[in-house]
Amino acid sequence: MPLVRNLKTLISNPQMLFPLLAWESAKRLHHRPPIMTPHDGIRFGAFTSFSEFLLRHQGLDPEDRAVIRHCLTQRPDTTSTATALDVGGNMGLFSLTLAASGYQKIYAFEPIAFNADRFQSNLTLNPTLAPRITLTRAAISDRPGQLTMVLDRNSPGTCRILTPIELTANAPLPSHQQRVQAPVLTLDTFATDHALTDITFLKIDVEGFEPCVLKGAQRLLAAGAIHFIFMEVIFQAWQLTGHTPAQVYDLLADHHYLPTSPATLAAPFSTIPRATFIAQTPGGSRNILWSRHTSP
Repeated sequence: MPLVRNLKTLISNPQMLFPLLAWESAKRLHHRPPIMTPHDGIRFGAFTSFSEFLLRHQGLDPEDRAVIRHCLTQRPDTTSTATALDVGGNMGLFSLTLAASGYQKIYAFEPIAFNADRFQSNLTLNPTLAPRITLTRAAISDRPGQLTMVLDRNSPGTCRILTPIELTANAPLPSHQQRVQAPVLTLDTFATDHALTDITFLKIDVEGFEPCVLKGAQRLLAAGAIHFIFMEVIFQAWQLTGHTPAQVYDLLADHHYLPTSPATLAAPFSTIPRATFIAQTPGGSRNILWSRHTSP
């Protein structure tokens, strides 16, 4: 039973006491998952499991929130509209944090209908922030069309595009996963259609397909229309999609974007050298902030 499993987990992890009490109280008293206010006055809910609630109930990491604020204040023209793109919108937490932090226009992209519906329900919980956010139910990649994605009902926040190897093999998926088709756009085309020429912040978190998103934004990158890129870096996931760290570094450096660790934002600004970036341990994941420099 879920309650018994949760209690066993609590015994071995006592720091879970408050989240578990919040979860069980909401489920038993209100017959729904809890709605939390993690930070910045944001109300957030639509959780499907206790594990998902435990992961997200405190909101974004403080480091991520610091990056969001840093980029807002460091954009070249602080009088212009602060515009952000959220590629891999999931349930809407990142977009809502962008809006609560002062970004005036956010375009979010979430291709999985189940997640997009939860994103929309969280917009409904935040009527003062919702008008700043436009949700597009599509994936972003290097070419428009359709893509096959995997919906994992046990962990809907980790939905991903099938890699070329997986598509070729066409192997059966576990029972808790299913293939779904999703429409695909490129950022270059979307920006042209919406007359976006000055983008303060681009966040990309798409389970290893970050390089494909960048390839579909070559016009924007070449024009310097994006000032900051905040991107999840998982070398092993990039490898599965046919990309190397050197290729990604060079793709961005060719357009004068250089990386820094978010942990150095409070210190004198220092970029990560190419050799250091490529040589970092490939396991695990980390978020890297890239900013544009006139002299790479």
